[in-house]
Amino acid sequence: KAEKLLKKLLASDNFRANAYFYLGEIARKTNRPKIAIERFLRVDRPELIVEARKQLATLAIETKVPASAHAWFAEARLLFQEENKNLYVAEAQFQTSNGMADKAIVILTEALEQHLNNREILYTRALAYEQKDNIAKAEADLRTILVRNPEDADALNALGYMLADRTYRLNEALELIKKALEKKPDSPAILDSMGWVLHKLGNSSDALPHFVKAWNVVRDDEIAAHYGEVLWTLGRQVEAKTIWSIGYESNPESGKIRTTIKRLINS
Repeated sequence: KAEKLLKKLLASDNFRANAYFYLGEIARKTNRPKIAIERFLRVDRPELIVEARKQLATLAIETKVPASAHAWFAEARLLFQEENKNLYVAEAQFQTSNGMADKAIVILTEALEQHLNNREILYTRALAYEQKDNIAKAEADLRTILVRNPEDADALNALGYMLADRTYRLNEALELIKKALEKKPDSPAILDSMGWVLHKLGNSSDALPHFVKAWNVVRDDEIAAHYGEVLWTLGRQVEAKTIWSIGYESNPESGKIRTTIKRLINS
């Protein structure tokens, strides 16, 4: 019924792009990828173009033609100049989340030539560099953001968490995360970072309240991995297993919790 009603809107200039977008979603949900691709490619409204190309990129993976994702993003950047920056970031995020951080770095470096020192592009590239274990370059991008805005809570947190998780610079990480938490005291991501750096510093008891507060806001796999590890360290294994189970259900494809359990069992 929805499809039938949406098709009637294709005759309307005002609603045609929206209709094609939702028709594309229906085709995806009903396992008609070729039709979904055709429909998403017909979306020509700037405010919908980024989301439509994200959908197309996912379809490219599902239909085993991943190279098409880049072609569709590149085409959109030429046709919709006003969304150029957002399309670069969307493509890079798609690549990073699908294990193609090296390609994301290339795309974002190209984007920075057009959008010099853009905060969102630098932040996204920092995350891609971290995924490729290039901590020095990830830090450089985050430091560039902080030079321009020392109060950027998300950049402070990203840098602090990376230093806590991937280096031995724990005291430096703690100061960065403290500053981020002052700016956003209720952020579950920053609360998770604070708990994690305290745990790494050997203060698991002090870390625990931060995880409890974060968990009450968001029950995802990453917070679950950290929260469970702290509970396990404190000898509360039954509670740790419960937290891990809930976190795993939120994202079964993530290896974060499995990796944590394997490391703790083998340690």
